[in-house]
Amino acid sequence: MEQDQRRRRLSWPDSPPEVLGQWASSSAASRRWPTATVLAAGRRYRFGAICRSWHAAERQLPRRRQLPWLALSLPSSPTADRASFYSLSDEAVYRLPLPAGAGGVCAALAGSADDWLVVAHRDRGNFLVNLFTGATLPLPHQRTITRALTMGVVRREDNQVVEYYPPRSQRKPFIRKAVLSCAPSAGDPGRCIVAAVADSGELFFCRPGQGSWRRPVKAAHDKFQDITFYNGKLYGMLWSRWLTSPPTMQVFDLDEDTDQLVESSDDEGIVDIYPEVEYQPQPFSLYRQYCVESRGRLLMVGRYCWNYMDGTVGRTCSFKVYHREPVQPEGCPSPFDAWVALESLDGEVLFVGGSGARSFAAAEHGVDSDCIYFADDHCQEEGDTVPIISCPSPDDPAETRPCRDIGKYCMRDGSVMYLKDLPYNERRSPPVWLYLSDQRR
Repeated sequence: MEQDQRRRRLSWPDSPPEVLGQWASSSAASRRWPTATVLAAGRRYRFGAICRSWHAAERQLPRRRQLPWLALSLPSSPTADRASFYSLSDEAVYRLPLPAGAGGVCAALAGSADDWLVVAHRDRGNFLVNLFTGATLPLPHQRTITRALTMGVVRREDNQVVEYYPPRSQRKPFIRKAVLSCAPSAGDPGRCIVAAVADSGELFFCRPGQGSWRRPVKAAHDKFQDITFYNGKLYGMLWSRWLTSPPTMQVFDLDEDTDQLVESSDDEGIVDIYPEVEYQPQPFSLYRQYCVESRGRLLMVGRYCWNYMDGTVGRTCSFKVYHREPVQPEGCPSPFDAWVALESLDGEVLFVGGSGARSFAAAEHGVDSDCIYFADDHCQEEGDTVPIISCPSPDDPAETRPCRDIGKYCMRDGSVMYLKDLPYNERRSPPVWLYLSDQRR
């Protein structure tokens, strides 16, 4: 009798860990990975969130490195507590909780580092949020950003206006892109540096918990296209005015005494990029460039998109990848560093988008090498003179549309495979790659 009552009182949370582990691995394993003992990250998260015993059982399961997730736009309501994330491994969309106040029409995703997302909010300021623990770290408000660019006009040789900077009062600052030197740690969150590009293209940095954004010493008063940390330095790629002009890269070191980013004192202070850029006739042209670390070397990635007669930019159609190496053309007295095109990624796979780029070993993730996964970032255009992320008025609500430019490009045969359409709010921010910390274990 007592044994029967004990059986009736036994609930799923009281099940032995080995039973929970066996049930979890057999019932929630990802279809993408046939091994029954491997759970995809999204399903692991839901399984481990039920109770403490299930969480403990989930932690004992074998782990396979997960492909990055794609964080879609934040909820339009500040009271909504969930956001959508697309898992490449699962080929599924998950709705995961976020801290209260993370959403709203004035909120946008600006970057990520491991499980951390960078949230930029025009009214409530900026902060870091850990997707799985819910922890948040404050970042300085964008009103602490000091503009270097005021009112001005940039003209070509034929006197045609190519850029216009409106008065400062009309240019509300907003963080468009942010990268972290490392993921924040619980014991010392201020150890990491957050570098950010504002909607004007200007470069700023801070540490979590500090009160204001600062400008690196001798930072170019120009528009930064992409930024990344590499070998302990911050590399910033500037926009080129015309496609025939090579972009320029500026390099910064951290001065430990002043806790300031300063222009590098070695020969890498300003790096002129002279790649062998092939002329791309209509209907496609160079759309955007990224800088990314891969196998200890710095790569430059050029993204080409279709052009249309009305001047709009279409889907991605091609990529070019370059790396720096010494060259000595005929007649040149001494060698110099130049950007040379690559035909292969040497077993790596790249992920690029408006929030930055990363490289991973393809074999560790069970995907083909020499491929480039790209996210839709068409709402960030060169030469924008208004905030990239705009706040719609109450009578002009934000609209959602499918992501039209998410896919995979193969360097071996030049093929492009577009992924399924995913709804997101283009007017607030493009999707952001989320690089889960399990990938580094």
